[in-house]
Amino acid sequence: MVKKYLDHPFTRVPNVCFDKYMKKLAPNELQVYLFIIRKTVGFHKRSDIISLSQFEKFVGSTTPTIREAIKGLLEKEFVKRIPAGKSYQYSIIKPSINYTNEKPNFSNSERNLQDKGKESFNEPCKNLSTQKKEQKKKLNTTNVYRPKFRSKVPDEEVTATIKNWNKTFNKTITDNDQELKSLIKQVLCYFTTDELFEAMVNRINSDFYQEKYYPLLHNPQSFFGWLETIENDLLYRSPSKIVTHGEMVKLITEEGYEENDFNIRWDLFDKEGNPKRELIAKHSINQNV
Repeated sequence: MVKKYLDHPFTRVPNVCFDKYMKKLAPNELQVYLFIIRKTVGFHKRSDIISLSQFEKFVGSTTPTIREAIKGLLEKEFVKRIPAGKSYQYSIIKPSINYTNEKPNFSNSERNLQDKGKESFNEPCKNLSTQKKEQKKKLNTTNVYRPKFRSKVPDEEVTATIKNWNKTFNKTITDNDQELKSLIKQVLCYFTTDELFEAMVNRINSDFYQEKYYPLLHNPQSFFGWLETIENDLLYRSPSKIVTHGEMVKLITEEGYEENDFNIRWDLFDKEGNPKRELIAKHSINQNV
């Protein structure tokens, strides 16, 4: 039973969070608080940049609810945040967490799991493997909670996935690349072909890669080698259209959009200090309406 438990990654949440702090927080504050712990302590980090869209998708609450919860946590001094580009960087104040280079006194099984779980949520750019070249590359499933839904994958799904990749990215996958085909087959134990294609589309349109990790954008090994990267591309890299207030007015007057086609982004502001808008309409900006 212990081995089965340790097969699932976990976040070490201090007991005081449950014994003392839980009753001091509103339900929405507790959800946001635990998510910040997950994104920091859970990835062995002192702080992390978290966007509103990540809060919304993980916690499952609306933007006003998320903002209210964050405000409550800041006022109660449970967390702190500092501006980080277009978003904020969050860290935990309560409880005070001491980071050390010394390894804790875990059992062998716990220590092995702890050593494996050091990939950062925002850094899917490590080498796939440090093994020798003659050894097959193995899918990295660190920090992913997605369970396998099947053990056998039809060859035609591998072929379809390769075709989807080749029509989306510059660096293509050939039939002779057995290592990549092996990785793709492993990935298809966790994701459907449709989910993988959606993750690819999000990836190619994401500012995350265009601005930070462009060398990895078209690299199939940086995608298929990391289960966490695929899940992040599927859930958190969804392309969005951010416009200024003036650009929104132009879209409404010239292209037939309506004001309710946009969400106000209180975390993003233009040069005049006005909040920007996120286009949420499903139709394209270039489409005549």
